[in-house]
Amino acid sequence: MQITSPTDFAKIADLLLAARRDGRALPPLSAAERPKTLAEGYAIQALVSKAMGEPVTGWKIGATAKLVQEKFGTDRPFIGPLFATTTYPSGAEIPADKLQHKKIECEFAFRLNHPLHVRAEPYTQAEIVTACDALIPTIEVVSPRFAAIPFGEAPTAIADWGVNGAIVLGKPITNAWKDVDLALHRVQLTVDDALVAEGTGAAVLGNPLVSLTWAVEDLRQRGMSLAAGTLISTGSMTGMTDVALNQPVIANFGSFGLVEITFV
Repeated sequence: MQITSPTDFAKIADLLLAARRDGRALPPLSAAERPKTLAEGYAIQALVSKAMGEPVTGWKIGATAKLVQEKFGTDRPFIGPLFATTTYPSGAEIPADKLQHKKIECEFAFRLNHPLHVRAEPYTQAEIVTACDALIPTIEVVSPRFAAIPFGEAPTAIADWGVNGAIVLGKPITNAWKDVDLALHRVQLTVDDALVAEGTGAAVLGNPLVSLTWAVEDLRQRGMSLAAGTLISTGSMTGMTDVALNQPVIANFGSFGLVEITFV
């Protein structure tokens, strides 16, 4: 099947949605099946998101490190949608039966309290920061619907919600974050009380605010406005870590608090 038409897009979207709902791991798409361009990937992503039957509540950004971009065969980050049904509070026990993978990343997310409507000119970083009322320390659950992460296939990763499985939110931090150099802010990740990863905001395009600004601009260019309340998670500060069932996971964001989860 050569991906050339909306009908072909719909077939791949149906596969991805079914896998999301039943937890089945898909084999790799064949060369004929897989989307060839970022635009095709986003077209399939939009179809799957629409078929979910629930509103998009936010966005996650992937491939914000050069090495990860190289692994996916792209020269830029990508975006995937977030949904309320796969958004959890810190301390949650996350059911693993519908997840193909249990991989986690520590991230900064930002919440808009003012809409950012599509307009002719790009939004500045200052405008975007002003539109945000909170920084939220976050764990992203990375869980592509495929048996293996589709490295080398950025359009496929994009089609698959940017390989997002879930998002876990810590306590929102209001004005205090605007005085912090987020590029220098550190997070430490422990699994079963052992330190397994750490990093700073500099891992995210040099600064999470750069990643945030990139996402707003990417969405604007694709004609997508952002409503008040939208969450944008800006990319991994700690790389990707595999976790087993029943292992306590703690992301320590220092003065911004802890985010805790367990897969069950």
